[in-house]
Amino acid sequence: MRLNIPIVIMGEAGIGKTALLRHVVRHLYSHEFKVFNINAGLPLETPKNDEKGQSAKGTGSLKDMIENIRETYENMDKNKGPNGQAKKLWVFFD
Repeated sequence: MRLNIPIVIMGEAGIGKTALLRHVVRHLYSHEFKVFNINAGLPLETPKNDEKGQSAKGTGSLKDMIENIRETYENMDKNKGPNGQAKKLWVFFD
């Protein structure tokens, strides 16, 4: 990570790849870490379930993810790491 080159963590489902990365980012670097689970069925926009435009519960979309990332990034200006420097945001698409 110090060399700023991409790394690949491979392994079977459920062995802790995401947990390992979350630990490294949060505890060793003191940065923000967001995980988004994506798959081929992810819609671009949130499906609506009634005429009033109310979103169906438990649904998410690519636009929702982007909005969540934007909000997190904007709120990070208020948060400083333990060394007084601004935190960085790591986004992980799982």
